[in-house]
Amino acid sequence: MAAGGRGAYGMEQMRAADKQQLNEDVLAWYLKTSKLALALAVIGDTPPEKSSREYAEHLAETLHQKEVDWKLKAEAWKAEALHLRQELFLSRMKSVARSSNVHDGKLPKRILVQCTKIVEELVKELVKVILDNTKVNRVEK
Repeated sequence: MAAGGRGAYGMEQMRAADKQQLNEDVLAWYLKTSKLALALAVIGDTPPEKSSREYAEHLAETLHQKEVDWKLKAEAWKAEALHLRQELFLSRMKSVARSSNVHDGKLPKRILVQCTKIVEELVKELVKVILDNTKVNRVEK
């Protein structure tokens, strides 16, 4: 047995825990160093007519506004993609209806299964877009 009455498995667990702690310590050090570097950069780049605090707040507001703008653009692109998928679905259905031998107003089962799958995907995407939009709207208010 290894030192302290632990087997090889116990030693491996200790080494893994030590590595994890070391990684967390290194990440914490990098985070603190990055914050310090950012603070020094803001102080050094501050215009003479503003205090460092005012300039940092201005930068934070600018960044926040860009993030909001980016999210709104992403939501618009999602909505456009959904609209295009719906148009594609409709054109496929029209094509299927024209090319299929429809008897008694009934489509072949294979086509109905494909249509059902496509409709389910569109519904899931629509629900996701609606939920994402409500999250964005709640955060902005």
